[in-house]
Amino acid sequence: MSLFQIDAAENNTQAQILTLYLMLELKCRGYPLHLYVRSDSYLHRKAQENNLPVKLLKSQNGILSSWRLARDMKRYNCKLVHLHDSGSLELGLSAASRAKIPLRIISQRKDTDKHSRLLLRPRTLEDVALIIAVSSKIGRFLREKGINSELIQTIPLGVDYAPFSVLSDKNYLRRELSLTKDDFLVGIMMDIGDSQILQRVVRTAATLNKKTPRVRLILLGEGALHLVPQDQALGFENLMFYLGFRDYFPEALPSLDLLVFPFKVEGFESLIRDALARRLPVVVPRIEGMPEELVHRKTALLLAPQNPASLTNSISQAYENKELVRQLAEKGYETMFEKYSSEAMASRIVSEYERLARRRNISLA
Repeated sequence: MSLFQIDAAENNTQAQILTLYLMLELKCRGYPLHLYVRSDSYLHRKAQENNLPVKLLKSQNGILSSWRLARDMKRYNCKLVHLHDSGSLELGLSAASRAKIPLRIISQRKDTDKHSRLLLRPRTLEDVALIIAVSSKIGRFLREKGINSELIQTIPLGVDYAPFSVLSDKNYLRRELSLTKDDFLVGIMMDIGDSQILQRVVRTAATLNKKTPRVRLILLGEGALHLVPQDQALGFENLMFYLGFRDYFPEALPSLDLLVFPFKVEGFESLIRDALARRLPVVVPRIEGMPEELVHRKTALLLAPQNPASLTNSISQAYENKELVRQLAEKGYETMFEKYSSEAMASRIVSEYERLARRRNISLA
């Protein structure tokens, strides 16, 4: 008996890291497995480095490719096939149908019609046991497209902690912006082109400049900058703009003492988890749909997005209470590793395999 993993992506590294950890988890648990990937992909290289059984996909389409893959599935008595990306979907489902594989799993990594076209065709999901959505947004997208909610399980890609074990340069932004070691650096994630939001942040900066002059607000965002004359007259020497942060994100993030998402979290979930994984405390709005791991004064500071004073108070609280900041950093890191590390996500997926196999009385060992 064996389990087949098929991933035809070339350079979707973050997603392929989870596939790699999944293979390592299956190997650790003693499951016989076979991995099919594209030549020279990230996953191909990593599988070879880790001595995992890997074979190359010669083509993603065509009857002959489907027949070859189905032949391998029959030869190795495959009981479960997991298709990790849209590129492997048609080939994998066709081969699984030919080989009559009892458990078929699909991972959905994107929430666009282009990447879901085959998934949404009639009869495509007839024999699919599970669709793994890598975010709540993608899970919601699939449900809105009419896919049965019982088929969908949200399991995020997870955070690969290996890069965070390397010591980071914590003074990068201080050098870039000519700041001192005594300055308290607060990153503000926002759309700088939104004049209303920018106005609120500017007024927060002006208030903080009077109360806590060592606090430096660094706006991390994109968009055209427009300051109205009355805001320019406020005086906010502590407000800085770092518009090119996306190009230097790995270097800039470790330099911060606090990262603030003042008005929304949707679309920033991955960034929030990266921050927590780096032991960087975060401030987020208390709104519906925010990640469940964000608990006020335990793993994050939560603010009331409609209350202008809440943003100022949260930043002041973090600046004045260094012990609270340290505790938030440690607890946030621990929670992320337990719940959202790549290892934890891989373990969750294997548990789903085992649950489905028990329900259908199928032996995977």
